[in-house]
Amino acid sequence: MSTNKSVEDGFQDCIEDTDHNNSWVKTKVINESSEPIPVTFLATAGDIVSEFNSITALASGSQSAIVSYTFPAGKKFFLQLAEYSGENIAEYEIFRDTTLIAKRRTYFSGGLDGMVQFVQSSALGLEISAGEVISVKVEHARPMSGDFDARILGVLEDV
Repeated sequence: MSTNKSVEDGFQDCIEDTDHNNSWVKTKVINESSEPIPVTFLATAGDIVSEFNSITALASGSQSAIVSYTFPAGKKFFLQLAEYSGENIAEYEIFRDTTLIAKRRTYFSGGLDGMVQFVQSSALGLEISAGEVISVKVEHARPMSGDFDARILGVLEDV
């Protein structure tokens, strides 16, 4: 493995994976407080799915879906990670169809962002069947409106 790409190329903190088509893989992510967040990438023959969305001016006391993804027929999806962040303290809920599968809260004493990792469910993540919907929803109780964003990350494979 090599780490000789330059910072100007945007490849700082990356490694060259010479066993897999000489691709460059990001090895860490920087959150809003500039602290590194360790990221684990798992080997797979499937396609990486990364669905991101932002919502703006969410009113206090109303729940809204930030991002959702419906998985196509003939495929299976392994949910690996859900990331979330926002301007206000909030409660984030992750749903598998209508079933709540994870809940997190942010506080002013901590960061206003976070993530839920699902790789502990199996080597690839939490298996989701074709036609099921994964969604990340948010609700906040601050007096002003707020902007929020979220990402669903996983692997899509043929059945």
